[in-house]
Amino acid sequence: MNRIPRTRATGIALAFLLAATAAMSFAGTTLSDRVYLKGKDEPTVRTVTEDDINGVKLGQISFRIDAVDRIEYADAPAAYRSAVLHQKQGRYEEAIQLYQNALRSTTARKFWIGQYCLYAIAQCYLEMGELDKAAAAFKELVAKEPQTRFLPNAMLAAGRILFEKQDYTGAVAAFDKLAGKGWEEWKYLASLWKAKAHLAGKKYSEALAVAKAIISGSAASKYPNIVIQARSIEARVNVGQGKFEEAVKLLKDLIDDIAPAVAKEREAGTETDMQRIEAQCKNALGQCYLKKALKTKSDDDYRAARLAFLWTVVLYSNFHEERAEALYYGAKTFAKLGDAERQKELETELKELYPDAKFE
Repeated sequence: MNRIPRTRATGIALAFLLAATAAMSFAGTTLSDRVYLKGKDEPTVRTVTEDDINGVKLGQISFRIDAVDRIEYADAPAAYRSAVLHQKQGRYEEAIQLYQNALRSTTARKFWIGQYCLYAIAQCYLEMGELDKAAAAFKELVAKEPQTRFLPNAMLAAGRILFEKQDYTGAVAAFDKLAGKGWEEWKYLASLWKAKAHLAGKKYSEALAVAKAIISGSAASKYPNIVIQARSIEARVNVGQGKFEEAVKLLKDLIDDIAPAVAKEREAGTETDMQRIEAQCKNALGQCYLKKALKTKSDDDYRAARLAFLWTVVLYSNFHEERAEALYYGAKTFAKLGDAERQKELETELKELYPDAKFE
């Protein structure tokens, strides 16, 4: 169970992207929005108008879906700003309430709030595992804005919802559909999720082929976060195939490689991408040692598995899927090590917090 990497806002018309800093007046107030383009540290500062937003339509000749990283609006309501922060921190229930509050905002430039908030609410539901609510929210977004700039996100979510419902064949078809659109970053994201679907369906050869294609392709220099996740899939394929030594090395190398980024996120307190990947890698490492221990009967392997799962249990309470997995398998390691009290403690927490969680 995984997560879509951090959602990025998408393109604006080419003329908008090339515009220099501009001061414009809106309803008598001078506003300066900050537009962050991917690959650039300094934003373009100008006022984003309703015409600009309406220009962000798929199929427009000058449209570049991966051009804009994010937009910071000068008159963003306090509820919206707080919602974005809560979502980045993985506090999805609070974020949904705040986005709903923001939808009721009376700002003169409300034209941009509705579309983004509807999208963000759908994404939060998806992260919480509320699949039916997520599907309904994405459906509402696309129905209201059929050419929304978040259409690629909605397409990816459609595949992910099928993935979470364990319809891996349907998920692969949905991801192939998105990949076929030709948007480079989305192509790699769709391929990444396709590899995850193959892995979940225990089609190890197919999963490995897709993961290696990502690792060796142009994504290596342009989209390092996607490559990191592809490397974790490669390691998990080795776990599934019983190649434990290879898997342990791959996972430990990956955890070491992302450690500086994890530390930076923790210090900033506003991003969670690398921390979630670390939790997933720790769980995969725990799975590797646990499966190895089932063959070796070695307490050392059970202890190594326990340590990996407890890492996620203790540090990542906001990552519901990863923590549920760690609680379930962590309890199993305590059982194997004869610690019935701790086993019961983790099983009780799992039942209370994630009653619908299911594992093999």
